[in-house]
Amino acid sequence: MKKGFTLLELTVAVGIMSLLFIVAADLFSQGSFLQRKSLERAEILNQISYALEFMSRELRLAQKDLNGSCISAKNNYLVEGTNSIKFKDFNGKCQRFYLLNNQLMHDYQDHYSALPLTSPKIIVSSLKFLVEGQTQDDTLQPRVTLILEIEKPLKAKFQTTVSQRELDVQY
Repeated sequence: MKKGFTLLELTVAVGIMSLLFIVAADLFSQGSFLQRKSLERAEILNQISYALEFMSRELRLAQKDLNGSCISAKNNYLVEGTNSIKFKDFNGKCQRFYLLNNQLMHDYQDHYSALPLTSPKIIVSSLKFLVEGQTQDDTLQPRVTLILEIEKPLKAKFQTTVSQRELDVQY
């Protein structure tokens, strides 16, 4: 008597193996899709983190404009609208952060062009600066609350508050 497989047994075995390969390929495809999405989100968060850290550092190191060469005399910050802030940095240069065409921008008064802080892939829907203690007459240490909302590629809201490093003393 010869031992072997019938055509039916062979067809069932090939069918089961094919089904297993299809499931494995689908799982691999979904895994690589999720990894790609995860890497894209990490890149977005890295860019936003860089922009917020850069703005926070510059705002923290701002100094009072004693003679009014950048903003009003004896002020620390000037908020223009709600999505732009101007100040004198620690080197005495006039800086500005603002929102233009859904992108975070940074410029110096003595430079000719603005530099973007985020890539065009990130759509910033809102940028707000809330300032307390910016004038010489109040008794508050200057601080800026920065609120940033992005719309694409993922919807998120970020907020940080920065206190000026230099003490706000009367001159």
